[in-house]
Amino acid sequence: MNIYEIALEAETQSEKIYRDLSKKATNNEIRSILSMLADDEARHSQFIKDFIATHKMDPDTFSQTVVLQKAADLFHSMKTRDSFEAEDLSQEEIYNLAISMEKESMTRYQTAAHAATKLEEKKFLLFLSAEEDKHRLLIENMLHFVKAPKVFLDKDHFNFFDNIPA
Repeated sequence: MNIYEIALEAETQSEKIYRDLSKKATNNEIRSILSMLADDEARHSQFIKDFIATHKMDPDTFSQTVVLQKAADLFHSMKTRDSFEAEDLSQEEIYNLAISMEKESMTRYQTAAHAATKLEEKKFLLFLSAEEDKHRLLIENMLHFVKAPKVFLDKDHFNFFDNIPA
């Protein structure tokens, strides 16, 4: 298997995990964020297929994720509420699995980029790595929220979203 086949398999698996998590989420905003992450992973799969076919990064096709900004908006809307639907904490290990999965993907793409000899290939792999890092950061913040929603929204964790460009 080459890096693109491995990446395609990993992106497909990630999409499935996020869709499964989304179905189990009880909080509407968390469900929306997980669905957006699944959509992002499906988009990454398409990026990989397009890159395999053309060996080029078309700026119209390879757009960066907008899930962080959308998640920030959802967390801002939750901050104004007084009550939250508690997530099932048994999901914590699944969130940790997703974080681990994103870290592995990020490392895989960085390693492959380092070994790449073609500039376009290197740029593409670093782009995918950066996308996975954004997902990791978001999931880590979601895990903090799931554990303690009110504390998350009242403390510095929430300030992370203030630095996301609109």
